[in-house]
Amino acid sequence: MKKHLSLALAGLALHGQSHAQSSVTLFGLMDAGISYVSNEGGHSNTKFDDGIFMPNLFGMVGSEDLGGGTKAIFRLVSQFSLANGATIGGGLFARTAYVGLEDDHFGTVTLGNQYEFMSDALFGAGNDAARDVGGLYNLRNGPFQKLALPNNPTGAFDWDRTGGSQRMSNSVKYLSPVLAGLRIGAMYGRFQD
Repeated sequence: MKKHLSLALAGLALHGQSHAQSSVTLFGLMDAGISYVSNEGGHSNTKFDDGIFMPNLFGMVGSEDLGGGTKAIFRLVSQFSLANGATIGGGLFARTAYVGLEDDHFGTVTLGNQYEFMSDALFGAGNDAARDVGGLYNLRNGPFQKLALPNNPTGAFDWDRTGGSQRMSNSVKYLSPVLAGLRIGAMYGRFQD
């Protein structure tokens, strides 16, 4: 009887322990092709073009389960050119680099170089028209191609702030959990130069 009771108590003690689960995912996206432009500066031009439909990206995303519905999270994303291998946006992981905590009941807090809510609501949620009508190459430039804005990965006017040009460095961002279909957030930071 004592053996069975001690085994049952040992089983209950093991059942109460939490086992942390961690994951790190490497991901990437490459987009390139040959473009023919019938009128570029008064002449036709055939050229290697990359980042036509989507940007070329390399990144890492990870989480560590801390127990009780809380996770430590991070995301590092770099944009690059397939033509020459150069990073775009000012260095390695210049597109996104943040760490934070995610909780099922309290929401998510992240700190670092990250996008503001316009990018999250449109591009991140799949609501950006550029994804459906030709990607960054087609819609981003539109009538604003001649502006050639500096420090913009697409080289065009980022009118809806989803083209990758507007990140907030040294920012703190909070997103609530979804409550009755509604999610709220707050962010403090400054746009990168």
